Amino acid sequence: FSIISIIFDMELSIAQLAPLNSEAVAPASRSHHLAGEAPAFQLTHSLNGLDRLQSAWNALAQSSVSGPFQSFSWNRGWYRHFAHAYDEMLVFSLQRDGKTIGIAPLYQKGRRLRFAADGVGDHQDFLAADSASAAELLREILNWARRNGTYLELSQVREQAWVAGAMRGLHLWKDGTFHYQRCYSACPVLEMPESLDAFLKSLPRKTRGNFKRHLNKTAREYPDAKLEVHRAGEIAPELVEEVAHFHAAHFRKDGVSLLAAPDFVALIQSASHDPNSGLRLATLRNGEELMAIDIGFTLNGTYHGFLTTFDPKYRQISPGNVLLLRRIDWLVRHDGIRTIDFLLGNERYKSEFTDRSYQVCAHTVYPAGLLNLGRLAAKRIYFGSKYLAKWLLQKSGVAKYSV
Repeated sequence: FSIISIIFDMELSIAQLAPLNSEAVAPASRSHHLAGEAPAFQLTHSLNGLDRLQSAWNALAQSSVSGPFQSFSWNRGWYRHFAHAYDEMLVFSLQRDGKTIGIAPLYQKGRRLRFAADGVGDHQDFLAADSASAAELLREILNWARRNGTYLELSQVREQAWVAGAMRGLHLWKDGTFHYQRCYSACPVLEMPESLDAFLKSLPRKTRGNFKRHLNKTAREYPDAKLEVHRAGEIAPELVEEVAHFHAAHFRKDGVSLLAAPDFVALIQSASHDPNSGLRLATLRNGEELMAIDIGFTLNGTYHGFLTTFDPKYRQISPGNVLLLRRIDWLVRHDGIRTIDFLLGNERYKSEFTDRSYQVCAHTVYPAGLLNLGRLAAKRIYFGSKYLAKWLLQKSGVAKYSV
């Protein structure tokens, strides 16, 4: 981890444009690669300013690249209910020929610029009309960060995200911006069959047998078990509260359920009122009693499974899997779903459905300077040491080490 190796191994990017005026439009100083009128940039600090972007935001969110955590209602809800989590709201936007072609929902915490809702969603991204717009928006944000003594720290960025492509497209060694990327997780993805029967036939025999056994046992022992799927715009507040309480009570990981926090429940309530959020609440009930729940989002032909849990009283039928299996036909017929994205998490049930995945990375971008070079070196040494420890422990067979 010598300084020389750090310097030659890091990525550098262009970020030299005119400063940005807060809550006002400023012309770009370099935009010759974009057709038409020179693009202009705007920085918004308030919910009122954010509301003026809603129509343009919703149009950009229809892009096939966008995910569920880029919806207007999700981000506005987070800015409203999680104001305690940030020092300043920073929403950058890019306009050309009178049309908004790029939006970056960020916040500032100390010296760091981060994506809105990065602590409560699985991934975040720019909204952009095309890759050139995303790259131009990134350059302006980097320029603003350099002039204001801040830096970008963007976590949980998908490899197919606009911002990831923009970072890959920036030129090297032109400006002296230090870029560090760390990839740390994979998100399983299932290409949807045309029906549940077709999906079961595609599985290995043992997995297929287990799933059929759970479905048959549920039908035999709990004939009144019923699947219900509720869409955003039609979801009663009482149902959100019921699902939140159920998830908090039956949370199976270390720590506490997100849905145990009133602020997060309020965020889900915000999304539940907006059909554009794509929010779906699915329940499996035995009569009136919840057996399993699933919270997710439908967007551009993909279902994004976000939060799920089940009552361990019904463990013998694997109610979480039964809920998802029963949903396959529903997703295809009613939502036109072609893909299920299981999002972040290494839960064992995901591997039973698919072995395909995409990668998620964290990006840190510092302005050039000796102090930031030291910060970059420290970050590389820290994570390098963790991966080395993991490799040594796994090699020795003493223990498994989680990075």
